[in-house]
Amino acid sequence: MDRPPNSQAAARGHDINDLLPHVKGLFRLIDADASSGASSSPGTITISQKSLGDFINAVAPGAYINTERIDFGRLNRESRLRLIGIYGNKSEIVRFFETCGAINSQVAKLLLVRPNASPTAQLRPGIYVFDPLKPPTTRTNITSTTPVRYVIYWPQEPVWNRFSGSSKARDERVNCMRYLTCLTDQIRCLISPDHESALGLEAMQGHSLIDNGYNILREALVSNLTVPQDIIEMFSQHLCSGEATQAVVTFHLLSATVPDDPFTEDPVSPSRGRPGSSVRNSTTPDIGLRLWVLEFSVRAGKRLELTPVGRTQIFPLEHRIYSSWRIRLVQMLTSERCLLIVDTPEKSIIWLFSRDVSFRHDRPTYEISSLWDQECAVAVDEQTRVIALVIMGSGSRAIHLYQTDNRFSVITARRLPCNLLQWYDDKVPQITHAAFFAGSGDLCLVELSGRIRVFSVSHQRIRPGTVYLEGNPLFVRSCPRNDVLLLLEGDEASPRELHIFHRSSFDTRPTGTVLPIPSTFLGATSFSILDCREPGSVFLLGLKPESQELVSTVVDVGKEKTNRVPRARIGGGGSGIEPISDIVRATSPLINCFSEVWERFPVVSAIQRETIAPETRQNPSVTFVCQQPNGAFRSCFNEMIKIFEESFQKPTGQRLSSIQVLSSTFDDLDWKAPLASTYRAGEWVAELLCLVPIQLAVMSNNRFVLLKDGILERPLEGDHLVADVTRIIDSLSLGWYEPILGQYMANKPVRSLQACRHILDPASNPSLFKGLLAVIIKDVMETNKQEIVKEFSSNFGQLISSERSTSFVTELHDSQMTVVPWSIIQSREFYTLFAKLKGVLFNRKVTHGTAGEFLITLKALMAKMKAQDWEPLDQAVIKHRVFKLSSLLPAALEAGRSASTPDSGVLT
Repeated sequence: MDRPPNSQAAARGHDINDLLPHVKGLFRLIDADASSGASSSPGTITISQKSLGDFINAVAPGAYINTERIDFGRLNRESRLRLIGIYGNKSEIVRFFETCGAINSQVAKLLLVRPNASPTAQLRPGIYVFDPLKPPTTRTNITSTTPVRYVIYWPQEPVWNRFSGSSKARDERVNCMRYLTCLTDQIRCLISPDHESALGLEAMQGHSLIDNGYNILREALVSNLTVPQDIIEMFSQHLCSGEATQAVVTFHLLSATVPDDPFTEDPVSPSRGRPGSSVRNSTTPDIGLRLWVLEFSVRAGKRLELTPVGRTQIFPLEHRIYSSWRIRLVQMLTSERCLLIVDTPEKSIIWLFSRDVSFRHDRPTYEISSLWDQECAVAVDEQTRVIALVIMGSGSRAIHLYQTDNRFSVITARRLPCNLLQWYDDKVPQITHAAFFAGSGDLCLVELSGRIRVFSVSHQRIRPGTVYLEGNPLFVRSCPRNDVLLLLEGDEASPRELHIFHRSSFDTRPTGTVLPIPSTFLGATSFSILDCREPGSVFLLGLKPESQELVSTVVDVGKEKTNRVPRARIGGGGSGIEPISDIVRATSPLINCFSEVWERFPVVSAIQRETIAPETRQNPSVTFVCQQPNGAFRSCFNEMIKIFEESFQKPTGQRLSSIQVLSSTFDDLDWKAPLASTYRAGEWVAELLCLVPIQLAVMSNNRFVLLKDGILERPLEGDHLVADVTRIIDSLSLGWYEPILGQYMANKPVRSLQACRHILDPASNPSLFKGLLAVIIKDVMETNKQEIVKEFSSNFGQLISSERSTSFVTELHDSQMTVVPWSIIQSREFYTLFAKLKGVLFNRKVTHGTAGEFLITLKALMAKMKAQDWEPLDQAVIKHRVFKLSSLLPAALEAGRSASTPDSGVLT
């Protein structure tokens, strides 16, 4: 039979078939099959206390002495844990260990051996924490100066087999994935090539290339501009291209003897103008605006050239604007029509006008409240003829939508503004750019921080998924025909990188496809996109005003297609099949394991722990690591969320929609300094210990059998048969809950411990029998709740009155009772009632002053039941305290203290 590489494990007291000691830096936290290494029933899940102690002491030496003595306070003060979760195929996890230098080739082979009936060296399934820095080793790919540790779910062999019907495998998978999602925010799924090909998530994504760029000199753009310095930043040459028409806008000074601005007040004759907060100085020069429409031809090799004869040779019409205006946007809509948005102190004005006909200042196309002192991002979708204003005002932050007619001559408000506050937890960040995916109705909102979210105009909501860039982009625009968004990053007049995102896989890669920008673009200050008229190719244009130079480069953005695959209809009978193209649903447990966790456990718990500090948490993410990353993972995950929310009415808050789903190759993933949540070590260990429930006793052969640390120990059971209550109390251990109740939460109050009156007399045990009796009536329709509660309370009240003091409600519950009508399962009300029940229970009076007091009381009750001692509980507790003090007294008299104890680490 297979054996570990050496026998050092046996010498240290480890199971010789346990491979844990042979993986450097690996610690077992949760044993998902404790029966492999202890006297317990198969499939028992326990905390691996010895290995957990080793990890705690590796983080903070001396913080763990034994199960009952963990220095939580020191862990919180001195240690922080940056953690990333890992799960997936065993072969890929072994590859990860090998890359870290944690195992040799012999151990790697043993880790991949399938267990059989004979004893075999193996790593038991469960949750592990891996510290690649302890002990230090030479690693090729993964080096880090920061303490990044990995929480790993090591599975049983059939767990990820979609055709395995084993309930044990499914239970292990669901429980361990729940532990992983509770202990880490950022999770990585390592997928083997064989499993990847079996997933069926096939997506063909085009590549993106960029050439060296070409220069286009345009003498006609040269003009002698002498704009005053105070408005030079406001008026300058720049590209104002639309989706189908390229143009350059130029400005030059005009004579000051022109009609006054109709939107500002004349200081001499107030009645002539409309009231306003600014006054236009008659000596301030006005500005002439010209729109130079450019016509191009594409030569062989995708070389871009200006058409020698055409509109570019015609000197364009000059449009007069006022220097007191603030120009918000100038953009061509077609080769003939133009959009102009300006701000005045009184109002903001929108014109749709012909470039060959001067527009009337006194006849704007549309007027809105002034955006003079407000931030505003503008987006235009020429295909749907929608204009979006994302207004970031002091009183309101909302998206305003406007619709134009087919000829781009009339504007109407499309609907009421959509308030953005409902999609953000605290406050709406500054939106610097907005751009439509052309023709889709999806509006990309770019925040100052670099975060990008997508707003669905048709559904009036933020779509799931987010993209994060390092900084704020210089330019954001969609490609008219390719369903692609282009973002240009860099410094002012120094663009460096082009990011390409396909709409169907918008957030599957954190930075999209990144391409370098040719050096010819240095100095360019405005940009536009030109359709190549070839599928998957566009030109990126840049205008360099100082050199009067227009530069271009061709970009092959590719075209993403998702295969059409059949999907069985949800619900109903029959074997109906419907094709889907935008969404691909996989049935692999590697993906669906998240849905399994959501189905079995609350997404948002009614009673939530408050031990983990929120200030160091990062947004949750799941990264699928495979050979061919693609957008199907994001689509599949989104559909899984949708199906779950439609099938189950559980409250989810923003938990599921906030999960960022990515895909990457193993080598492209950031292993050196990944974005990861940071935890206080003491808080995180306490969270870990509270995840796994522990069984305290069992009934076997008509006997009450006590367990030690959740495990049956036959020698201890024999000792209990002849021991008295005091010694049984001392021998009892609640395992990993001992330090939680005895130290970390020792000062926390406890409510509602109940006992049986047939064992203990309520009159002799006044501290017991104070629990509230909550009577829950299930499957109650909303319309019947009041009547059912009234009828039940009336009948029960009559019963209590007839029995008086002998009623079990009076004796066992101190006459405390409430009736809770519960809604039908899988209705939304079914889950929201848990929060109401929590309120009822948490408002009850405290029955045990501290958790430490509760711990002794619980042990005393168990010991009395085992010894069949029916004396009052207080007497047993007093006897135990006397016995304990007597055993500690000699050391106290000799050394002045009972023993060296760690900082209590009490959670107050």
